[in-house]
Amino acid sequence: MFPKNYMLTIAPILFKSIDRYKHIIYVAVAIRMAIEILQYNTSLGVFDIDDIILSLTGSLIGFSLYKKFIK
Repeated sequence: MFPKNYMLTIAPILFKSIDRYKHIIYVAVAIRMAIEILQYNTSLGVFDIDDIILSLTGSLIGFSLYKKFIK
């Protein structure tokens, strides 16, 4: 299984308005919550807070690497 929020690492390149950690946090949590709620409602998975935390951590690491090497 691959990280669902991998696109957030290139989001600052695609959307110039996503340029702060606060924006990445909001978008990452919103995307992951939508996925978790969809899994819960369709009974195709389990709502797990660990997925949200790990996805947010991965998004922040990816954004940090972007800021360090690209900007």
